[in-house]
Amino acid sequence: MCVVPLEDNDASIEKMTLRIRGRKHGSLKTVSTYSSGIRDFAKFLKVADPQDMASQARSKSLDVTAQIDSWINQMIMRNLAPKSMTTWLFGVKKWLRTNDAEVNWNKRAAIQ
Repeated sequence: MCVVPLEDNDASIEKMTLRIRGRKHGSLKTVSTYSSGIRDFAKFLKVADPQDMASQARSKSLDVTAQIDSWINQMIMRNLAPKSMTTWLFGVKKWLRTNDAEVNWNKRAAIQ
């Protein structure tokens, strides 16, 4: 059975959690770190519910590629450690892929 921290009871995050914990035998720490990145991205977009953000990304009413670039720039301005940014970005990438949202990863900004 997969246990998800209470603050991450969003259906879209639960879907990613089940994939990581079930198929890949990932740790709860990994899930928690990825969830922090997803929630930071949602906060950046001023979206309260990650499930809504996933729906917007799937329907292409949200330009996820451009928003990820802006989010990366904002994280750089906040002086987040490059390793933290990379881990959060990977979590968002896995979450988007798990929730069937397409992103052109070749066009996104690089973390330096």
